[in-house]
Amino acid sequence: MSVNKSLNFLNSKQSIAVFHFSDAVTTISKYLNGAGGVAGDGFAMPYGGIILGIQVYDGSSLHSAAGSVEFSTGDRISVYANHSGSNFNVYVRKNGVNTVVLVTGLPENVNLAATVTCRLTEK
Repeated sequence: MSVNKSLNFLNSKQSIAVFHFSDAVTTISKYLNGAGGVAGDGFAMPYGGIILGIQVYDGSSLHSAAGSVEFSTGDRISVYANHSGSNFNVYVRKNGVNTVVLVTGLPENVNLAATVTCRLTEK
């Protein structure tokens, strides 16, 4: 089997990273807990990169959205569930500000499990 040098180069320069967040939501907007069960305005990124998308499981359905939001070394990434009417919109946040990467129409009173997919680049 031959070695794909182009793929090896890309894998070494652009790593895919997956960040998990989860929490129970009722009828109040909140940050979802990240690694270690801590909620807040985000985890500092070790490298710059691009937010590629979010996937959110509400206990019965998987909701997903794609995007392309650049971030820099030290920017903070988090997930925020915003209560709107009788459901939630779940945003990926960068430095505490909503990005265009979001899923809408998630139900109240469920456990949400969200995964944010990023491509980290060493700049």
